[in-house]
Amino acid sequence: MTTRIVFHGTPYLEVAKQIQKEGFKKGTYFARHLEDSLEFGGKYIFYVALEVNTKNWQIVTEEDVLPERITRLITVNPKILFEGDGGKFFPKGEPCPCPKCGTDIGSVPLSIFGKKTTPLCPSCKTLFKDFNSQ
Repeated sequence: MTTRIVFHGTPYLEVAKQIQKEGFKKGTYFARHLEDSLEFGGKYIFYVALEVNTKNWQIVTEEDVLPERITRLITVNPKILFEGDGGKFFPKGEPCPCPKCGTDIGSVPLSIFGKKTTPLCPSCKTLFKDFNSQ
């Protein structure tokens, strides 16, 4: 297991303040890359030292993370100067089956920069956030 800095973003200052005091709850998602935490989380970005035993781009904690693990909190305020037609969706790659029905969900839009989305399986309509509870 390797200790490394991972990132977590939130769009809300009040939530960031609460996390800074209390830490993160079990099941919190962290990204290996800063830009992913900004895209999927929000403009308040935590740098957190965690022991990581996976090569996935996203890490899910198996226990609470104490505030002492937070090494930095920054704010990033991006301004979109140009947004073309490409790049809004993840490119189609390896098939990624829905855990519930098996439909390929690899090309389902997860996020559009600056706009929240609620991704769900196009076939069974299960929300992506519900996949962890199955």
